[in-house]
Amino acid sequence: MRKLSAAGLRVAVNLAPIMPLINDTEPSLDAVAKAAARAGAEHLGGKCGLLKPCAQKSSSRFSRNIFPTYLRRYRNASSQRYLRGDYPT
Repeated sequence: MRKLSAAGLRVAVNLAPIMPLINDTEPSLDAVAKAAARAGAEHLGGKCGLLKPCAQKSSSRFSRNIFPTYLRRYRNASSQRYLRGDYPT
């Protein structure tokens, strides 16, 4: 990214997927934003990723082992397809 920016190209970073309750903490996102800026990015964007039911089945073992505390809440949030109401905490 630095080389592209130094060559005069406009560089952007897109964070995806941002997964509620897993990789969406303010310190985590802030660290990525700062690293992108240091590397020359002019823009930063992101997209919240929610797993559809068919993908939840294949990822549940991974989620159960890595993020057991958040699994139920994440399933509930992602079953809606879109987040509604207050952001889950």
